Amino acid sequence: MSDRYQGWTVHLGGCELLGSLPSVRRFMEQTGVKLVTGYTKPVEWIPSAALELPWFSSLQGDKDIEAICEEFGQTHLGLIRTNGMKAVVASKGN
Repeated sequence: MSDRYQGWTVHLGGCELLGSLPSVRRFMEQTGVKLVTGYTKPVEWIPSAALELPWFSSLQGDKDIEAICEEFGQTHLGLIRTNGMKAVVASKGN
């Protein structure tokens, strides 16, 4: 793949799609994606939507992605744990 998606954020909304960290890292290296989010376990539609709406809202604007993840994690910790949401941020070299 090319670096066509350099700097993009990708959310994988299906159940258990972030179970394999090496696969996610490889995808990020091959595409240039800066952030991948998704779930590490089965999720129900309503609880995951309750988490995704504020997540997508938090991504609007010019804040640093690490700061967004940290702030969101502190604010929505209960829903993150319930849903098994995970964020994988590209290393600074990518």
